[in-house]
Amino acid sequence: MRKIFTQIAVAVLSLAPVAVLAQGFPIPTPTGGVNIGSVGQFGGIMQNLARFFGTFIMAIAVFMILFAGFKFLTAGDNEEAVGSARKILTYGIIGIIVSLVAFSVPALVASLLGGTVLQ
Repeated sequence: MRKIFTQIAVAVLSLAPVAVLAQGFPIPTPTGGVNIGSVGQFGGIMQNLARFFGTFIMAIAVFMILFAGFKFLTAGDNEEAVGSARKILTYGIIGIIVSLVAFSVPALVASLLGGTVLQ
């Protein structure tokens, strides 16, 4: 009975985004609606993509750090669980560093090439 309830809950939760998309709201693109065919706007496209992926990586990294904290709290005296939580925490911190680099590299490249940075 519990297995059936779990499967139904997973099915309902996995179909929830489909119901939201059926409302007819415009879906934002990672490029922010920039005309990809224009060569002059290539830097803007790259900056928008870096911002999109940086935000995505940051969200995953924060979730990993929260999950590592939960594992630390529930590990008790189990050394394997503590080691696993420490590894997850390390990967979460690395994810935050990668995210910050994704935000800063387009600005660095734009300043080196004499371009402008989008806000």
